[in-house]
Amino acid sequence: MIDIHTHICYGVDDGAQEFIDSVDMLYMAAESYTGAVVLTPHTNLPGNSSNLWGPSLSEKFKRIRNAAIDSDLPLQVFFGQEIFFDENTVDLFRKGYLITINNSRYPLVEFDFGVDFDYCRNSLEQLLKEGLVPVIAHPERYNFVSEDHDAAFKLRQMGCIIQLDKDSVLGNFGRSSYVNAKTLLSNHIAQVVASDCHSTFTRSPDLKECFDYIADAYDFDYAAELFELNPGRILRDMAL
Repeated sequence: MIDIHTHICYGVDDGAQEFIDSVDMLYMAAESYTGAVVLTPHTNLPGNSSNLWGPSLSEKFKRIRNAAIDSDLPLQVFFGQEIFFDENTVDLFRKGYLITINNSRYPLVEFDFGVDFDYCRNSLEQLLKEGLVPVIAHPERYNFVSEDHDAAFKLRQMGCIIQLDKDSVLGNFGRSSYVNAKTLLSNHIAQVVASDCHSTFTRSPDLKECFDYIADAYDFDYAAELFELNPGRILRDMAL
C-alpha cells in the first residue's frame, strides 16, 4: 500500500513531535504492509507561515528518509505538503515555497471544514489553471459535502482527486464523516484512501484494517485501486 497523506515529519505540526516518533510511525506503517509513505506536514495554515519549503523542512525530510534506509525498512519515503489554500497559495507555488507530492503534478490541498463550496471550487480552478491536479484532503469531513454529496462528484468532474481519511471510513471521526465516506465509496467517487496519521496510538499509520474493511464491504479491486494503484500513479506523476 501507498500512503500519500501523513504527519510523520517530526516537530512541525500536530503530528510526530520528536524524531523517535517519526521512526516509530515508519515501523508501524511497514508492519501493516505499507510500502511507501509521503510526508505531508501542514503548510500555510491561517496565521502560521511555517513549513514552507526550504532547508529546514528539507533536512528533516531527508533525516526521516535516511532512517528508513538505515533501518532496512521495506518502505520508501517521499516528500510533499498538506497545503491550506488561501489567497497566497498560487503565488507561493510560483515562488517554490509549496511542493507537490514527489515533485508530481499533484499537490495535496485542504480547506477549512466549514468552507463554502463555491470558494472551494473557485480555489481549485486556480490550481488547475496552473497545470496542477489538486488532491483534495478528506472532503468527507467538509460541511458542504454533508449538505450535498454531489459536491464531491462535481469536484472530481473538474479533474480533482478525492482522498478519504481511513478514520472517516472506519467511523472514528463521527457519523457525518462516516456517512459521507460511505456514500463516496458506494458510488466509486473516492479515488484514494490515506491514513492522515498523527501518531502510533491515535490516527495511526496502520492502513491494513481499512483496506480489509473496504475489500470486504465493497470490492477487493476497488480497495487495491484506492490504496495501491491510484496512489502509485500519483507518485509516478501519471494520470488516474
